[in-house]
Amino acid sequence: MTYTQELDYCFASAIGDEGIPENDFAAALKRHAGAIAASLSLKNPASRLRAIHRAAADISALENIAQTGREISAQFRHLVILGTGGSSLSAQAVSALTALERQHPGKRGITLHYIENIDPHTMRCMLDNLDYAQTLFIAVSKSGGTLETLSQFSLCLEAVEKKLGKTAIPQHFMIITDSKDSVLRRAGAALGVKVLDSTPEIGGRYSLLTNVGLLPAAAAGMDVVAICRGAVAMLERTFASAPENNAPLMGALVNILLMERGVHAAVFMPYADRLGAFISWHCQLWAESIGKKGRGIVPIKAAGTQDQHSQLQLYLDGSHDKFFTLFAVRNQEPGQVLSATFFDEPSMHYARGRTLGTALEICERATREALAKRGRPVRRFFLEKLDEETFGALAMHFMLETIITAELLGVDPFDTSAVEEGKVIARGYLNASPLVTR
Repeated sequence: MTYTQELDYCFASAIGDEGIPENDFAAALKRHAGAIAASLSLKNPASRLRAIHRAAADISALENIAQTGREISAQFRHLVILGTGGSSLSAQAVSALTALERQHPGKRGITLHYIENIDPHTMRCMLDNLDYAQTLFIAVSKSGGTLETLSQFSLCLEAVEKKLGKTAIPQHFMIITDSKDSVLRRAGAALGVKVLDSTPEIGGRYSLLTNVGLLPAAAAGMDVVAICRGAVAMLERTFASAPENNAPLMGALVNILLMERGVHAAVFMPYADRLGAFISWHCQLWAESIGKKGRGIVPIKAAGTQDQHSQLQLYLDGSHDKFFTLFAVRNQEPGQVLSATFFDEPSMHYARGRTLGTALEICERATREALAKRGRPVRRFFLEKLDEETFGALAMHFMLETIITAELLGVDPFDTSAVEEGKVIARGYLNASPLVTR
């Protein structure tokens, strides 16, 4: 295993009455394990996991993604992803693993930009500062009709045409969308822009292991085959494991039993900055998959050690309605030794001579123990290292945990019917708003 899920501080024997009684957990595991295994089996024709597994295990397709990524990085210095929700967060989660290395002046890696919103200020600032001759834009929308993505695409087309001429558009744009007819696909065909098919059975928030999530990562020089190798190994290991060794099932049951005990929010707090975008991706995955029929648990993004100084007071001394998940990396780089002059002060002797990595590790451990002492249920993911294969395994764990939790709640983890209400209202208001001519 590339990671360990530690659940000890979720149980009553460790944290008191706020924890789950072990007998309750054992009974739930026995009650649900068989049904969950059957409903999620890769042999089940109705299982969406078959499509996710198929995409992640298709070596030929992954090598094509890797090759396209190499071609992009060889030709361009900037890659702008136009999309929103899973069409953007999936790629951000993966590419964040190497984002800081690509900023090193000694490396000429491609710079990734993610435009997720339609704030006019953000769009203007980006368009004013790009080197268009060195930039590729990829518009991503599974439906091909997302208002935000089409708006971004339209403005970027205008900017490229103005700066480089209309004939340059096919060389500076790509599209990822479903193979069905759509506004975006028709626009791509009319403009001569290369259109890549997304995987139709896999929704945006689950698309991390498809070209939606992997192509930007490949352009950034990441090993997309290793990412998927870790994910596939995790998925296959899950279905080969006994229930008590099935990490996603164990995590899902903890979530369910804590919800039944009054937990309303789940805080995800990595002690590794490279996992920040991963947490944003998971918050969408969790919220859109679980929040239905009056059920659900609110995901909250936090960061260690940063939020020890901004949120931890509430977590320790506020209401008892939260479940905490911390992430720690065993082989974190040690960093520099804390030997500056002010660590010679008597009040700072406890840190003198330690490394920055040791300080980070100890802060995570201390936060976990402080939460547990206050009766707060807290689990930890302990990663041996944070590389592509480990990341793929972790992503698959949280997809599986989310799907299993939804199954236990009796909701569909793949639909987002409520979101359409806001879209319908927005279309009505836009249709009634005054036109602006130029």
